[in-house]
Amino acid sequence: MPHRNAWTKATNTELVMNYGVWFNVPYAITYFYNVYGEREIQIGKYATLIALFKEK
Repeated sequence: MPHRNAWTKATNTELVMNYGVWFNVPYAITYFYNVYGEREIQIGKYATLIALFKEK
């Protein structure tokens, strides 16, 4: 399902941007990359914060 997730993310981003233009509303778009779960990166340069806390 990665394609559907990418499409949803892009569509929602576009909607927020358009809404801001249409109604003159300031906006900020943020993405959270520190997700965790079974497949989180647990070691190395790109380890998640949660994994690093668990290691400590």
